[in-house]
Amino acid sequence: MTYSPYFVPESGNVSYPAITLGAGVPFEDLYKFADVNNVTVAGGYHQTIAASGGWVMGGGHSILSPVFGLGVDRVLQFRIVTPDGRIRVVNEFQNPDLFWALRGGGGGTFGVVLESTMLVEPKMKLQVASIHFTQTRQNAGSFLEILVEKALKWSQEGWGGHMSPSGLINVNPLLTLEQAKRSMQPAVDFALSQNGTVVIEELPSWQAFFLKYVLAAEAAVGIPAILGSRLIPAQNFASDDGKASLVKIFTTMFNEFNISINTVVGTPFLFNSTEGATSVTPAWRKSIWHMGFHGVWTYNATVEDIRSQYELVSHINQMLRDITPGSGAYFNEGDVHEPDHEQSFWGDNYPALLEIKRKYDPYRLLDCWQCVGWKGPEDERYACYLYLVAFASTQVHATSEQWTALGRDLDGRLHTALPLSSPCFSTVNGADVGRNETECAMIRQEYTSPLFRSFPHWETCQRSSQKCLLDSMQPNNSAAWEGMDYEQGSVSPRYIDVQSAEDVQIAFRFAQETGVILSIKASGHDYKGRSGAPGSLGLWARLLSYHRMASFHC
Repeated sequence: MTYSPYFVPESGNVSYPAITLGAGVPFEDLYKFADVNNVTVAGGYHQTIAASGGWVMGGGHSILSPVFGLGVDRVLQFRIVTPDGRIRVVNEFQNPDLFWALRGGGGGTFGVVLESTMLVEPKMKLQVASIHFTQTRQNAGSFLEILVEKALKWSQEGWGGHMSPSGLINVNPLLTLEQAKRSMQPAVDFALSQNGTVVIEELPSWQAFFLKYVLAAEAAVGIPAILGSRLIPAQNFASDDGKASLVKIFTTMFNEFNISINTVVGTPFLFNSTEGATSVTPAWRKSIWHMGFHGVWTYNATVEDIRSQYELVSHINQMLRDITPGSGAYFNEGDVHEPDHEQSFWGDNYPALLEIKRKYDPYRLLDCWQCVGWKGPEDERYACYLYLVAFASTQVHATSEQWTALGRDLDGRLHTALPLSSPCFSTVNGADVGRNETECAMIRQEYTSPLFRSFPHWETCQRSSQKCLLDSMQPNNSAAWEGMDYEQGSVSPRYIDVQSAEDVQIAFRFAQETGVILSIKASGHDYKGRSGAPGSLGLWARLLSYHRMASFHC
């Protein structure tokens, strides 16, 4: 990473304070680096998210976004390998069409990003509101009424954060501490009436907030879940009828359907954006909530159990669509069965995005579910999204000789993926992996750590009739290890630990020659259901902390 107080995009003439970082840099490292340099990055809410990856290319919400904009509003430049093998500088002045597409068109679609340059702000004080209480069927609805009633006012004051039926954690860079206390008083009074806990405080920096409230919190990782979301426009909070409709749906979600709700106040509501400068749906600019929720299942759930959760999430999403006509959804956290996904994720920007996709990826080497220019659900690699059954017949179209040659070209950077918990078993997929009691004990101890699980391998333990958590606490669940089916949420059977642009170019050539699917990973920060396509070759960019290379054509 490098910090420049006077960064000038190539071919430009205006300077900005900015940090340049490689594709593998996670937010935890970026925030540390920014703090040392006395600047602030408006970024994601989890330490393992890669700042230059799908987060920014899909939009990039932050709890600082209400004041400072989305990630796409703040990126100044990319370096990217496009599917033709070229290493391109992409900014407002060079390849401006691709720059526009990368600012919202989604990750894994237009190429492999090597690095990005992000606009930064000075180090700043933040007012923090942490309000929590024990949720019941009786009190959750009342608290949601407060959240809905105050949503517009709080957004106008610059609050951003996360809210649920049992509390909130919000930050504000605009108010004083006394103003923050007065602003949050309705939520404070309610939480105290429920014997909850309340902290309203001023912290000296974003890093101080991140260390205290994000890194210190336990994070659930590796849970099998299906996501849904909707951008809720400001106009829904401007009338009594609109607010009543929202409260009714939210109450139904947790009382009748037992659905987990996490509302992100991370839309660029106060940010003075340039119209048309980015390719995200314009609905982001008109909304004040990114309403997120998810259905979950247990390790021994049946296919029918899982299908019912998918159907429930889609049903709830439709309820939200019905009261927010003309709005949209966040591509990175959308319903896997989003109808008219082109309009929901990108609005009227989609036709232009599709033309840019065809220009830079004419052979459609890169493809993912409901991405720009995707090949559609009829492709067998996507069958699991619709039917939730394994398609073990999906084959990687490469011979053993071709894989061996690829391994030689990559000089040891081509790996076979093994599940994280393999030391707890004697055999995996019929191969003798050698049970290691010491390593197994360590895995059991560290299994709930997001950092521990993000870096070894993104892993799965999913079967056509049994979805399990790949939990090392269940070492007798031998059925889960009897052959990986590489269905939704699965690992790529082989992956490249990308260390340079040449590695990406080699992968593109290999895909063109063999037809093997490429699955691009910046970090490994994934929910199940957002992992690689069956039988794909993974490109893992975690080692790219900072890399600069000359361009050439392969």
